[in-house]
Amino acid sequence: MNETTERLLNAYNKVLERIHHTIEDDNNTIKDAIIRAQEKALELKELTHEEVDKMSDCLLKDAEDAAEYLVTTEEELSGWLRFDLQLLETKMLTWLSDVADKTTVELNQLNVIAKASKK
Repeated sequence: MNETTERLLNAYNKVLERIHHTIEDDNNTIKDAIIRAQEKALELKELTHEEVDKMSDCLLKDAEDAAEYLVTTEEELSGWLRFDLQLLETKMLTWLSDVADKTTVELNQLNVIAKASKK
């Protein structure tokens, strides 16, 4: 994994942690938590403005998709999470490919496919 990919994955994980803590601690909406996490990532210079925008768009879309799934299917969130895990992995790899070394991303995609086929 190259430095850019590693930096983005670390930043993504930190953003997710911040979102979780913001929702848990302050009873904020997901959108508010994403905005706060976005501002913190910029403040700490973990991500550029462009990276933050792309990441927040993905996170908001995923939150909307989860809410829609819950309403339309009346199933548990865990069902949607299992279904959406592969989509999320693919989306993150696509997002990372916009800013990461193309060769490294292709190798990571092959690795994900290989792991998925072993399951």
